[in-house]
Amino acid sequence: MKNHLCLLYPLVVLVLADVCRAVTIRRLIVPRWVRNGSETPAVLDCEYVYNENDLKLVVKWFFNDGPEPVYQWIPEM
Repeated sequence: MKNHLCLLYPLVVLVLADVCRAVTIRRLIVPRWVRNGSETPAVLDCEYVYNENDLKLVVKWFFNDGPEPVYQWIPEM
């Protein structure tokens, strides 16, 4: 698990910096490591701002170029 999180942080930074133009990333909060088998949840957080006029904005996080997002946020309509 530790190796996966170490790989996830740079991946998130690179992908978000290159692809996301509709949002501005303010801060990424990712643990440096999580003990394998730990029962404490690992929190991956991203503080961002977006244009409130963009009603169709959907924010998705992907891991290792997988086809399914590991996180998705859709604003209330």
